[in-house]
Amino acid sequence: MKVIKAQKRPYVRAVFAGQGGVGKTTAAVHWSRRGLWVDLDKRIPDDCIEKCNVLDGITDYATLKSALLSVKAEKVLGYDTIILDTITIAETMARDYSIVQDWKGDASNYADYSKGEKTTLPIHVGVILNILDQIALTHKCDIILICHSDIKPVKNPNGENYDKSILNLTNSIRNRVLQWADIVGFAWEDVKVKKVGMTNKADSSVRKISFSNNPNWDAKGPVSLEGEYVLDKDGITIQKVKSILKPVKKED
Repeated sequence: MKVIKAQKRPYVRAVFAGQGGVGKTTAAVHWSRRGLWVDLDKRIPDDCIEKCNVLDGITDYATLKSALLSVKAEKVLGYDTIILDTITIAETMARDYSIVQDWKGDASNYADYSKGEKTTLPIHVGVILNILDQIALTHKCDIILICHSDIKPVKNPNGENYDKSILNLTNSIRNRVLQWADIVGFAWEDVKVKKVGMTNKADSSVRKISFSNNPNWDAKGPVSLEGEYVLDKDGITIQKVKSILKPVKKED
């Protein structure tokens, strides 16, 4: 054993989360120059057609794991970003696999006292995250997980309870993903409302993203990414975020 100097990881682990239609998949496409889209959602965004190739034919946990190992084994990959769409579905695949493999097909035993969620599920999801890390390290590419969000009540010991938009994952996997990621961007549609007579109507809206944790949503990022950003259609915001995390080295 020897002590070595700590080095910065040469790739970024990112999560883009939010409800449907708020721009998280578009943000992932804007991040990449040439991406590999791991399609679990069975909905190929129009934005990714020109800039990404699709890893298709994944139907369950076993085929997901096999497909990712095949990507890792490639001698030359040719992609700068691997995009998993979505980690929410990957978790569901891992759960179904665990029920069969670890709990003899007994879903009620798996669910009893959240035993499966706390013990075997994190192992299988961890395997997927580990393979993604191996791909990124071997082929020098970033990893983006797209995640659905859900609104959950939060118990506040210091005041009134409130609702929070969180990663739509079981508690153990949510905590694991939040820990694993370098950044977690929460995207939403900021709607301006005007009153027409007795009715509130949407007047205008803009898509935004934040990398700052907030009582209202799950997010994560360095101090340099504090605040809210407008998600523009040309991807300028996401490229700015990327340049902060991965500054281009100036040549001497």
